[in-house]
Amino acid sequence: MKRNLNAAVSVFCLFLSVACAADKVWQSAGDGIWSDDANWTGGVPGNSDTAIFNNAISSDVIVDMDLPDQAITKLHLQNATAPWRRIFNG
Repeated sequence: MKRNLNAAVSVFCLFLSVACAADKVWQSAGDGIWSDDANWTGGVPGNSDTAIFNNAISSDVIVDMDLPDQAITKLHLQNATAPWRRIFNG
């Protein structure tokens, strides 16, 4: 009985972590602070989220990583052929 309960709890926790994952898109056109909700669609990415940087930039851009232990599942960078860089500082 206890083993079945442990298995059920494990499956439920796995479901929650998958169900809560989201794509969070950086929407700032210039420099910005990672933890500022206004820089993201849907808020700052969390542990199970994907952080997406896909907006066109016309110069180097600095993203200040101001959270000490920010973890995400994926980092997706688009516009890789552009001559400009995204610099993650922190």
